[in-house]
Amino acid sequence: MAVNETPGGTSSRLWAGTRWLFVVLGAGALVLGFLGLQEFLGAEQYAHYGRRPLDVLYYDLQLFVLDSAPLGDGGVLPLRLEVARFLAPAVTLFALAETVRVLLSGEWSRWRSRTAGGHVVVVGETPLADALAASALADGRRVERIAAGDELSLRSVGAAGADVIHACVDHQQGGGAPNIAAVATAVAVVEPGLVRSGPLRAYAWIDDQVLGRALAARWLSHATPDGVRLDFLVADELAARELVRSEPLGAPLMIIGLGAFGQSLLIEYARRWRLLTGAGRLPVTLVDDAASTTVPALLDTWDVVRDHCDVTVVDGPAPVPAANRHRVYVCYDDEQRALSTALTMVHLWPGDPGSLVVRLDRLKHHSVVFGSTADHLLDDLRGRIRMIDTTVLACRPMVLDEDLTERLARAVHAHYLTSQVAKGTPMGANASMVEWDDLAEDARQANRGQAAGIGAKIQAIGATVAPRVGPAEPFAFTPAELDQLAELEHERWCEERTAAGWTYAETRDNDAKQHPSLVEWAVLSPSERAKDREAVQNLPAILAEMALQIVRL
Repeated sequence: MAVNETPGGTSSRLWAGTRWLFVVLGAGALVLGFLGLQEFLGAEQYAHYGRRPLDVLYYDLQLFVLDSAPLGDGGVLPLRLEVARFLAPAVTLFALAETVRVLLSGEWSRWRSRTAGGHVVVVGETPLADALAASALADGRRVERIAAGDELSLRSVGAAGADVIHACVDHQQGGGAPNIAAVATAVAVVEPGLVRSGPLRAYAWIDDQVLGRALAARWLSHATPDGVRLDFLVADELAARELVRSEPLGAPLMIIGLGAFGQSLLIEYARRWRLLTGAGRLPVTLVDDAASTTVPALLDTWDVVRDHCDVTVVDGPAPVPAANRHRVYVCYDDEQRALSTALTMVHLWPGDPGSLVVRLDRLKHHSVVFGSTADHLLDDLRGRIRMIDTTVLACRPMVLDEDLTERLARAVHAHYLTSQVAKGTPMGANASMVEWDDLAEDARQANRGQAAGIGAKIQAIGATVAPRVGPAEPFAFTPAELDQLAELEHERWCEERTAAGWTYAETRDNDAKQHPSLVEWAVLSPSERAKDREAVQNLPAILAEMALQIVRL
């Protein structure tokens, strides 16, 4: 069954107030009519009408259907009866209109859902689905909810014109297979001609990181349908990204539990740390029951961790942390174990407020009982324990905007920053040497355009994209491929700039949107050709940012 949810507003409150007003008016009409009829029937010429209270009440009720018998004889009516005989039919008409509205509202809602656009569709009846719907409503979006992602259900809620579709059926049902099927069906029913704020963003939520990368690789290597952006989301990855973004950078770190969330925390910290000029390597202690087997595979897969972190591996319970540690993250997938670890291992307690962070999801309600004030039931070690809700973190609108294309664009910019820092250019040296969140929108768009063209370039040389589950397969472009793809990159860049209103001029002028490189490849200067070749050569490193690689078929 589809459920429509919209943010509450003034109109709904006004309509509710109007209904209560007519209830009061109806009661008033009933009282005035009764008193007026008693007075009216007291005259001798109306003695043939019954005068018992029940008779008067019967005649009174007839006022609401314009058929009160005593009024048919004419005569001068008391003021109270005069008011009642007009007020009662008005109340009846309103009640009739309200009845018709209620009867038709369901059909109207279904029709509007099928034809309206610009809304968010959430498929599933899980806590994650609830959080996604709540987040969209808080962002002022209209939300349509359905239990299953079949074609009939999707069409019934107007998926063809939706801005966003989230498929988050229970992950245990096939490891995300129902969600993948739902977004595939959603893409099939898309009608590009319908007005929406941008391309349809279809998200399949799954719980397997490697499967997510594998599916992303297949989407990236495929000719994408017009007007569709697809992604395969892992809640723990998104939550870790949002948490690290809001955390102050510091060292050393300890991460206890190397499930999806623990690994994602490490990767996100490494990405931010590498931009700190002169900071050295990030010291991290990784604790897990199988850390000695998990960590080597992690280092093989994620170059950013291997290149920027000094990792200490501990199998089993957490040891005494190093002095002055910045954060300890307890990230066991078993949330009861995570909570127990934080509350019983006293050597984790010393530190600044918020320094002991515990990952919760299903047990998130426990967090409300811990605190430092009299309003809380249990002590939180004077603010040292901080419990985070991964579902809420993952469902923030800002996080959800970062789909596959957006993350690739971030990877393009991150590689640029890393290479410039390695050459000695400090962060903040120019408008481009800033983190993504501080980057100008036109520069972001340029990165998005480059990211969107990656799949086409790789297809052009008969290669494809694959997930990394260890060291990358050896790969290098041939000189002919470099020239071929560099020319494609230049053509893509020219089309992007021309669409944005740029024109050719001998001298570059950003304010006037003029650029000397808006020429055909054959007449492009050698230095500009070299830049395009460098952009192509960077593709393996950019894909490595997402644990992806180029392989030849």
